[in-house]
Amino acid sequence: GDKYLSSAKLDHIGDKNTSTQITTAPGSNSGLKVIGYQKGNENTINQNITSGYTEYFEAKQIGTKNTATQTGSGSTADGTIYQQGDGNTATQKLSGMNNGYYRTGMLIKQIGGRNTASQEFWGSGYNPGHSGETYQYGSDNVATQTGSGHHFTSIVTQNGDFNTATVNQNGTANPVLFDNSVELYQDLSNNTATITQELGSTNIIKLYQKGAGTANLTQKGDQNVVKGLTTISAFNASWAKFG
Repeated sequence: GDKYLSSAKLDHIGDKNTSTQITTAPGSNSGLKVIGYQKGNENTINQNITSGYTEYFEAKQIGTKNTATQTGSGSTADGTIYQQGDGNTATQKLSGMNNGYYRTGMLIKQIGGRNTASQEFWGSGYNPGHSGETYQYGSDNVATQTGSGHHFTSIVTQNGDFNTATVNQNGTANPVLFDNSVELYQDLSNNTATITQELGSTNIIKLYQKGAGTANLTQKGDQNVVKGLTTISAFNASWAKFG
């Protein structure tokens, strides 16, 4: 059966629509799902769950000038935002302070130009599997991912010119949070990548830039690795800053 015991869904087809869903789930309540779908221009979706666990957010917008905001405060949460068009903004904030044995996952997919995506995750436990993924197709896009935890994976893919991606992963030295990883792929040229991994151990950065791009990398901790995925014969990591 469906693990979500409570569901809410809003569908809009047309222009200038606004959808707001707020669900209150005191501590031990679980199985909450909110879904918003809009087709048209100048749409806004705001979805909010204050606590609980096993939460699912989904927002789908097709058109221009859309804004989707999803916030969750419980563990074991998933959020997905899909936008197609220009001038869109997507924001997700999920926290997994209890973490459990289930992943907390975020996905933003934007097709078009001048999109902005921002994702945050904060977790303190040791259980693995948290992830944040952003896919942007077009030019002049901005992607930001910030998170902390254990076995936290951030993936950013940008296909276009003049895109900017910033990924921050925050660990701790005591107790050591480790095995965090970043994979950042930027196609075409004039893109900028900034990746920071604070503290922790055995963290990995995989960077692929095709064209004339700029990369700023910072790692602090032990036994960290930088891998350059590039079409040239040699990868020069001399510009990377290691704490």
